[in-house]
Amino acid sequence: MNNLKIEKKPFSETLFFAGTYSSDVQWEDEYETENYEFTVTVTHDNENQQYHLEEIIWVDKTPRNVDEVDDYINEHFFEITGL
Repeated sequence: MNNLKIEKKPFSETLFFAGTYSSDVQWEDEYETENYEFTVTVTHDNENQQYHLEEIIWVDKTPRNVDEVDDYINEHFFEITGL
């Protein structure tokens, strides 16, 4: 095993963020708040110091307006997290 070489600094890292989206849903004549948990996968390119949002995974259930929520997360993720 003398031929093995490992760099001390990784060239890329994967980060995971947990979040919750809440939405009011009307059932007959009353409103109820539903919570949807999700995980965001982000890669950090250490060489270029850039972050890339890779994936949004809904944990237990998906909201009805999932495309709209995914777009919002994609647009505002970095300003919300401060990355």
